[in-house]
Amino acid sequence: MQHVMLDIETVGTSADSAILTIGLAHFDMQTGAIIKSAEFRNSQAAQEKLGRKVDPATVAWWGRQSPAARARLVQEPLYEPIEMMRKVYAFLHAVSSSQWNLGIWAKGPGFDMTLCRSLTEDLNAKWKGHFSREYCVRTMLLIDKEMGWNLAEGIYNDLDHGAEADAVYQAKQVSAIWQRIGR
Repeated sequence: MQHVMLDIETVGTSADSAILTIGLAHFDMQTGAIIKSAEFRNSQAAQEKLGRKVDPATVAWWGRQSPAARARLVQEPLYEPIEMMRKVYAFLHAVSSSQWNLGIWAKGPGFDMTLCRSLTEDLNAKWKGHFSREYCVRTMLLIDKEMGWNLAEGIYNDLDHGAEADAVYQAKQVSAIWQRIGR
């Protein structure tokens, strides 16, 4: 199975929140190698045109993040939402043409993938992936903690908060824990 970590940046916490950025990292579970990563952005205004919601508390939270993290949200290129989701689909399809051979990870799938599915429905687009192949980073982190391994703590995220950086970081955490489980 091929594995991809997905991370999103939003301005809300409901299923119909505006998604500003989607980060993806194709990774090898056995070695922890990051095969390819990408980040796709669009604007809050474009999402609002679709009727996607903006939560003032989440916007305020973003206001307390680092200038670099805030700047990353609006870096070019900014795609229209449909183009952003087409690029996400193309990335996932390039990893595996079969939804049955594609494991998509998130921290947690009940949020990230729910929002991505909701957006693709709003756009009458197609989501690449199957609910039975969604995996949760938090479950792996719990195993790490409960086993007393603390492997995730030893992995350093050297970038400010951002979807691609977070996807890469979480992929490395999951891989380290997976490798330990396999011993």
